[in-house]
Amino acid sequence: MKKSLTVFLSLLALGLAACTASETAPNTSAAPSAPAAESEVTKLKVLASFYPLAYVAEQILGDIAEVTTIAAGSTDPHDLELTPSQVTAIVSSDFAIYIPEFMPAFDASLSDLNSEQLIDATIGLTLLAGSHDDHGHEEEEDESEHEEESENDPHVWLNPLNMIAMGANIVNQVSKVYPDLSQQLSDNLAKFTLQMNELDSSFKSALVDCEINTLLVSHEAFGYLANRYGFEQTGLSGLSPEAEPSPARLAELVKVAKEVSATTIYYETTIDPKVALTLAAEVGLATAVLDPIEIKPAQGDYRYAMEENLKALTLGQGCKP
Repeated sequence: MKKSLTVFLSLLALGLAACTASETAPNTSAAPSAPAAESEVTKLKVLASFYPLAYVAEQILGDIAEVTTIAAGSTDPHDLELTPSQVTAIVSSDFAIYIPEFMPAFDASLSDLNSEQLIDATIGLTLLAGSHDDHGHEEEEDESEHEEESENDPHVWLNPLNMIAMGANIVNQVSKVYPDLSQQLSDNLAKFTLQMNELDSSFKSALVDCEINTLLVSHEAFGYLANRYGFEQTGLSGLSPEAEPSPARLAELVKVAKEVSATTIYYETTIDPKVALTLAAEVGLATAVLDPIEIKPAQGDYRYAMEENLKALTLGQGCKP
């Protein structure tokens, strides 16, 4: 009996030891554990002032960055006022991409960032002089406001070749800070360059032979597009989309429309088209949307919006296939 009890106690001790070991030893048959924190990849925090810059950044940076657009809603970026949380996001970002003077509120928030964090998308680009005439009631103009207007047209993204240069600016600046990313960014830029060259070729082919070379627009945002593809824009308002055209300006556009035998006046979905529609009715013009792509399109992306613009121009300018 004593021997049986001794054997039983021995077996019980062995069983308890085995249970203890199973609780402390790793379970090699279970799913692999998550990688250690130090091996996880932290994405760069990149802030773009408005949509076209965010689009370029996403194409160039890919999955190495989280790109946030500050002017992400339907509000015109020119007049956007930043919230405290947006300012905080900008100053805590790894990089901030902007076009000087296009969004004054964004520019004002950059003072706490160092030069390595700032990416001026227009570096190296030849900027066109913008129209400072708002075509409104000149006698009521505020001279101090007039002096603060930008000297250059900021709408550089409406020429696809400028998008390539903007992408290169992102590559150059991010590679300076993170040299190990240089090759990956250069590869992404090469792919993006092919896409933008294809888009440019589509425009050149479709717009090479048009009956009407004057673009009648509600807002003179299309200087780079016009300059690239052989048009001259004439707008109800200059660079400021909110400006109310004077009766004299309306009369001038009616005259121009008749002189060039225009068939179409282009308006924008983010601006009240009332004046453009009134002019169209007076002169007998058709109307069409020409998107300056300052905000994310309701459908598709930058390239899709540009292709829609091309369709509108081909029809509205009487371009031969």
